Amino acid sequence: MGVDWTNLTGAVATVIAAGAAVASWRAAKSSNRTSNLLAKIEKERRHAELRPVFSVRCEKYPNDDIFYVILKLDGPAGLERVDTLKISIRDNKRMPKSDPTGQRTEQELANQIWAPFCFSPNVDGSSVDGRSVPYADLKLGDECRFQLQRVSVPSWNHTGGVRWWQEQGIEPFLKISILCQNSEMTPWTIPGEIETPLEKIEREGDA
Repeated sequence: MGVDWTNLTGAVATVIAAGAAVASWRAAKSSNRTSNLLAKIEKERRHAELRPVFSVRCEKYPNDDIFYVILKLDGPAGLERVDTLKISIRDNKRMPKSDPTGQRTEQELANQIWAPFCFSPNVDGSSVDGRSVPYADLKLGDECRFQLQRVSVPSWNHTGGVRWWQEQGIEPFLKISILCQNSEMTPWTIPGEIETPLEKIEREGDA
């Protein structure tokens, strides 16, 4: 019985073509994976390059018990603006989630701002608890300010007065976190720490 060379040649050609197609698919998949990786790296590089740079300070109005946080967008040069931001006060000290003495409930501890200041509630769009305040469209070189007030004496504290936070070992500075958002970019979260006028006030005996 003779060999059907025509059919055999066709079968071999089919196998070769199939192999070439698989190789081409694998090469395309590898190339696409490489392209995606390079695009991700470039996106992350660009995101880090445009990370907002702020200068932040705390000021007290003369002859008044009102304080302000002043936030200025200093850079980088390639960032024209921040579309939206939210500045939040972080606790100065990690406090227990429960009170073994039973004087404070878990909810009271969770709601308490463990810092000398909070944002004045419902002022400048601040949250009801004074923990955070939003702002929109901050341009490069511009400032925004937010009113602060002393954190109210907790209902369970009967001895410390306005200095109750000192009894808890809380220092007179302000820890903040700034959440920034620009369209089509992953948000930035920028921590910070602000010196406050309280050290001077304590020395002068005004607190």
